[in-house]
Amino acid sequence: MFISIDENEYANLDLLLNEIFGEPNNLCTFIWKKKRGGGNDSVYVAVEHEYVLMVSKNREKLPPLFTPYSEEYLSRYKEVDENGRYFWDTFKRKSGKQYYPITCPDGTVLEYDENGTRISWLRSEKTFRKNLSEGEVRFQQRADGSWSVQFKQRLPKGKKLRSILTDYGTTSEGNEDIQAVFGMSVFDNPKPVRLMKHLIESTCSEGDYVLDFFSGSATTAQAVMESASTQIPGLNFILVQIDEAIVPTRSEEARNAISLGFETIDALARERINRVADRILSTAQSQVDCGYKLYFLHTPSGELLDDLMAFDPERGNALFAGDYVSKFSIGQTPGHATILHTWLNMDGYGLSAVPSKLLLGTYELDICGDTGYIIQPGLTSDDVVELVRLLENNEIDVSRMVVLGYSVTFNVMHELKKNLSVLKSGRSVSVIERL
Repeated sequence: MFISIDENEYANLDLLLNEIFGEPNNLCTFIWKKKRGGGNDSVYVAVEHEYVLMVSKNREKLPPLFTPYSEEYLSRYKEVDENGRYFWDTFKRKSGKQYYPITCPDGTVLEYDENGTRISWLRSEKTFRKNLSEGEVRFQQRADGSWSVQFKQRLPKGKKLRSILTDYGTTSEGNEDIQAVFGMSVFDNPKPVRLMKHLIESTCSEGDYVLDFFSGSATTAQAVMESASTQIPGLNFILVQIDEAIVPTRSEEARNAISLGFETIDALARERINRVADRILSTAQSQVDCGYKLYFLHTPSGELLDDLMAFDPERGNALFAGDYVSKFSIGQTPGHATILHTWLNMDGYGLSAVPSKLLLGTYELDICGDTGYIIQPGLTSDDVVELVRLLENNEIDVSRMVVLGYSVTFNVMHELKKNLSVLKSGRSVSVIERL
């Protein structure tokens, strides 16, 4: 976990993390140089940095971390064999104390240089002999007949992270990132994409999820999508943002955002994700999944909760006038989607589950894994008969049916429970009635 904070609360946060995770799991405090120049209005010191604290849940289970190489760095490793990339480097070193003679193919012994000084080699004699037997060393004869001893300089697994972050963007660059998307600055002090990509690419692997609980302008989403398109395939993001209104009196950036039609921070963030996704998809050399799902956390009204508590199964859905499912509609999200995805998450399928649809005569059944969901009203006796037929013929494989009690009449619910309790095949499908 990475936590960015300035000097005002750094000391308290450091102590808090030690208390929660244990001091050994408080891995590092990065110093991020967040701006360059300026500071003339500072009374004593121009503060140019912030802190990024890095903690783990259990460092014993944390693999070694490396930051990816730049293309410029990789360009020198031009040779490739079965063990990976390398280049031929000289075995001779100007400093060191690895002294021993090396015999060349023509019998020439290399132990002293042209000045009579003993030659220091890069590795010990034992390691040299081992490298030579493994084909990791070669002798190259120059035009004047002298010899050069060379070894395969292997591409390291990765570069270690450095605690000083001086070349990973500034707050000014974060604003430039935003302006490149919207044509103007619409968010206060966003983190630069380069900083986020550096932290993500140094710690994540293919298929990982990056969680940002204070997502703001969605810099994390942009960093994840760009990293997924170039460095780490299948990288995913989860962003969480409270429903915070953009206040025009707060800043010029806020007024700019409102002028573009954004009323809340999450709306602005979603548009940033959409625009960045379009840009990535238009230039990507390989297939990149830039899609996402949007979820709102919503607490039912007191009246709706009262209705839930007053439900009487013996009276079916007669207690309520109209379609009860629609009571869970939120904004443009229909009640059916609200209930279905709430239940999918509750049943352990997660927020990324993609349920399928099955037509039972005239009724559309939702299926995910081994569970069928009956949410919309309209299930008939004929639909129950069709469901039983599909189960008996092994055309569908479910072990339970989850039913919104308000949507199914008493008679049809009775038929559903009776028919699914024991099928002719001997199997049974449990019926779970939810309110």
